[in-house]
Amino acid sequence: MAERRGGAIDWIVSYPKSGSTWMRLMLENCLDPGGGPLDINRLGVTRGTSGARWLIDEQLGIASSDLLPAERLSLMPEAFRLAAERADEPLMFKVHDRQQRLTDGRWLFPEAPSRVAIYLVRNPLDVAVSLAFHLGYGDDFDRAIALINDPDAAIGGRGERQGAQVLGSWSGHVSSWLYGQPIPVRVVRYEDMLADPMVALASVVDALGNGLPVAPERLHSAVEQTDLARLQAQEAAAGFAEAPRRDQPFFRSGRSGEGRERLTAKQVQRVIDAHGDAMRRFGYLGPDGELI
Repeated sequence: MAERRGGAIDWIVSYPKSGSTWMRLMLENCLDPGGGPLDINRLGVTRGTSGARWLIDEQLGIASSDLLPAERLSLMPEAFRLAAERADEPLMFKVHDRQQRLTDGRWLFPEAPSRVAIYLVRNPLDVAVSLAFHLGYGDDFDRAIALINDPDAAIGGRGERQGAQVLGSWSGHVSSWLYGQPIPVRVVRYEDMLADPMVALASVVDALGNGLPVAPERLHSAVEQTDLARLQAQEAAAGFAEAPRRDQPFFRSGRSGEGRERLTAKQVQRVIDAHGDAMRRFGYLGPDGELI
């Protein structure tokens, strides 16, 4: 296991509602020196989202709220570099942006100082349902499907804490991180996290590296402490600071298979038509287009 040193950034990457917050919470509890359980609103290992405005504000001394979206985007690689350079310990950020080259040819998420990207992928049928509730669309799943099928999709940018995050389509997002970009990637399927969270967490810890092997008891404890029922209880008691809405719980269902249950046949087909190749690669479709 590689030693994690200061001056490096690890990225926890996903299309929204694909398990990145759950994975971050498991990592927090696994890597916390005190052994957890941790308050979901007082996290330490991860530094929130890569789209947080404080990165540019603090690292470059510029009020990011005064910048146009393209101006802010062009400054993000330098903000990442400075944040890592000034850090005594490795940094870890959640990422929803697609990976992309900027107009001057630089990568938005640069090779230096990056160490590894953990890419969490989830069946886009389930992503559409979860996103609909997350973004306040209710059961307007057509609207959520239009978002995940949109090559120019973006979220955020209206609040004070985060700038706009450019997602692109679901399969475009997958391709942007898995093909042709310079940062090493470890892929974890959300469905495998549900089936065996200890194995998924151990794989991610191994990819990140912390200088020492992590005892199985620590992994088991981290999984127990981030059980969905416990996260829901914490959110019900004190809220969740990262939730974009107060009228909808962030930790809602977490199940696999909701897309097949709640989407119509026409809606399912719209998703397959847009993302069938990527769905086959990750085992969500069979070779003849049948749902798995």
